[in-house]
Amino acid sequence: MNNNMKEVKAEFGHIILKGSPYDSGWKLGELLKDNENFIKFLTSGKFDKNKSGFEDFDEILSMYNKYCPGINDEIQGFADKVDCSLESVVYYHYSMDFQSNCSHFVMLPSITEDNHLYVARSYEWNYNEEDRLLFTTKLDGKMAHIGFSMLLFGRYEGLNSHGLCITTSGGGAYTAPILNKRGISNTLAVRALLENCKNVKEALENLIKMPVIPTQNYLMCDKSGHIALVEGIDCKFDVKELTLESQEQYLCSTNHPTLPKMTQYYKYLHKWLKSNSPMRHKLITNTIQQNKPEITPANIKILLSTEIPNGLCAYYHSGSFGTVWSMVFDLTLDKVDICFGPPSHNEWHNFSVDKPDTGNRYPAIFVDKGIMDLS
Repeated sequence: MNNNMKEVKAEFGHIILKGSPYDSGWKLGELLKDNENFIKFLTSGKFDKNKSGFEDFDEILSMYNKYCPGINDEIQGFADKVDCSLESVVYYHYSMDFQSNCSHFVMLPSITEDNHLYVARSYEWNYNEEDRLLFTTKLDGKMAHIGFSMLLFGRYEGLNSHGLCITTSGGGAYTAPILNKRGISNTLAVRALLENCKNVKEALENLIKMPVIPTQNYLMCDKSGHIALVEGIDCKFDVKELTLESQEQYLCSTNHPTLPKMTQYYKYLHKWLKSNSPMRHKLITNTIQQNKPEITPANIKILLSTEIPNGLCAYYHSGSFGTVWSMVFDLTLDKVDICFGPPSHNEWHNFSVDKPDTGNRYPAIFVDKGIMDLS
């Protein structure tokens, strides 16, 4: 393991989208048009029948429209503004190949000091391979939500205007054989759920009908105290649900399967994840057990800010395991604290779906220890 630490400065943006989907896409193109390298990448897609599993590009558009109505209009607005074809927008071609190394957990009010419902997440990957854009999205006919983007149009997580919160982490079984090629990405599914569902019940009913291909773990919760862990791969799902009346009062997830229908895929984890992911899972569980029933936001942020193996903060961006952002959602107050970059080196900022933006641009310090030994 290379322990030569270096600090790098970068920047995040916060974009607020309002109006029709087409108008919001046009605004995106307007805001980003001068970022030539980013636009060049975003418009470098090409339909590949053999890779996608679809007969033609129109089938992809049809599936996107079915599960996330309005998304094609938004992408069309963007494409028109930056003068490219709809087919060349990269987001349509990243549906089947997605990985992430993240941790997230949800705690019901009975085990927190102030009786609030908290959700925490730490997103790990390589900061150079991310949009680094936080979106507050308020589109006509859709529920407003706030969350980080994947290739502009997908969402990794979010809190919507009805108090539904969804967070995700990679499921780890990246080498498992996939039988279904015709499907959508988890980031499209998350966005669709945030824009169209009021609570966990609706989100679960919709998600399990979606052909989501990537191996992915989801935590869902709403203000009523209904929480759920969903693990999925290859359009199959397993679900664990808890309420305020359940014996267990928290859920957590990292990057391996834990539910009965999904543990068969554990053998497809990279050997590094087989040790690293359960270690983080146990760390979260132990922290919650040691601090309940008086868990505080401070306890949560200490865990998120402490370097692995004693915490969840990671610096191995070259090995796709560096903390890019961290979040603590308070569903009781409808707000989220966000740290742009690893929280060991950066400040927390408070947001809500309705709160006006206070900065637009947020500088961040990233810490890189080089390439992590994944052997």
